Amino acid sequence: MFKEGKIGKFLKNWAVACVVFSIIIGVVLLLVGIIALIADVSDGGNTFGYCIVFAIGYFLITFVQSIFLYAFGTLVDSSATQQRLLEKQTYLLNQIAQSTSAAPAGDSQPADDTLPPL
Repeated sequence: MFKEGKIGKFLKNWAVACVVFSIIIGVVLLLVGIIALIADVSDGGNTFGYCIVFAIGYFLITFVQSIFLYAFGTLVDSSATQQRLLEKQTYLLNQIAQSTSAAPAGDSQPADDTLPPL
């Protein structure tokens, strides 16, 4: 479903979208509360209070959830990056081992000109 290294970016984008969506829902709830006050509904004050508390609670919960989602996306990205670096390092070490395998046995170091350029 996802190419290598794309899942972290997806999770980070999803976290940002969740925060934007929660802000929109919070604003709508506040507008409902304000309209209840303006319309002078029989229990307008309580409705406004419920809407404010629910909007703030909803925003805080989704914000914390999005923080964890974004952090997990960053962790997945860094894990994929470290995996690629480890593969490159292993490849270079194998190349060095192959280039020095013809060297005489012992503790002698290979000459600098036998090392591949980095």
